[in-house]
Amino acid sequence: MTLTPNEYQEQTQTTAIYPAGVEVSLRNPAYLREWLPISYCATGLNGEAGEIANLVKKALRDEGGFISTDRREKLFGEIGDAQWYISELCTSLGFKLEDVMEYNLVKLNKRQEENVLTGDGSDR
Repeated sequence: MTLTPNEYQEQTQTTAIYPAGVEVSLRNPAYLREWLPISYCATGLNGEAGEIANLVKKALRDEGGFISTDRREKLFGEIGDAQWYISELCTSLGFKLEDVMEYNLVKLNKRQEENVLTGDGSDR
C-alpha cells in the first residue's frame, strides 16, 4: 500500500479515540478539573525527562560521557523539575508519594529475589 502523507493523515484520524474524552470533559466541568492536572503533569514530566535525556546525550556526544560540573548542575535542576511533576501527578491521582516509592521498592526487591530485574513487561 502506497500512501501520500495527506492520505496517511486522513487514515490516522479513523483510529484517534481521544476526541471522545475531550467531548466528555467539555460537558462535565468536574471531570475536566480532574483531568487537566493529570494531563498537565504527565506531559510536563515527559518534557522534563526529555531535557534530562538530552543533557546526558550531549555529555556522551560532546564530552565522551564525562558529566561536567555545569552539566551536573543542569541535571540537578531538571531532575528536581521532574520530581515536582511526579509529586503533583501523585496528588492529582490521590496517591501519597511515600506509598508509590514504597510500592516500587517492594516490586523491585521481589523481582530481584526472583532474578527477573532484566527482561520485558511490567508484570514480571
